[in-house]
Amino acid sequence: MKLKSIFILIFLLFNGIAFSQNWIYVGSATNGNKYYLRSNNTSEIGYKKVWSKTVGKSFQYKKNGKTHTLLNGYSIDLHEYDCSGRKVKLLSYVYYNSKGTPVHSVTLQSYETEWWDVIPDSIGEMLLNKVCELF
Repeated sequence: MKLKSIFILIFLLFNGIAFSQNWIYVGSATNGNKYYLRSNNTSEIGYKKVWSKTVGKSFQYKKNGKTHTLLNGYSIDLHEYDCSGRKVKLLSYVYYNSKGTPVHSVTLQSYETEWWDVIPDSIGEMLLNKVCELF
């Protein structure tokens, strides 16, 4: 019985370590939001598709024309990065409440997306630099 308990404990420890390694911590903003990255491989053209996760105390999003506030939740976004051009575009996003339940999601069609210049000294630049360094 002790041996079985030890195996279960080891499994849970290694499983937790593997889960925590999926997201790479990048940094935080002055408002307390924390930012993480996870690779989604390179797109067909050579740009980098990367998931970003933002954990924060308060988010605002629009749904059905109304602004909603989400407390103690997080968002997961899929971006495409152009490292050489220093540009980024948003492909999709999901907002989750504090219990991990999705409350709003959008997947943009290709004609709805556009490349944006990354603003110097911003969270966007911090994420772009880490994406280009890691992936």
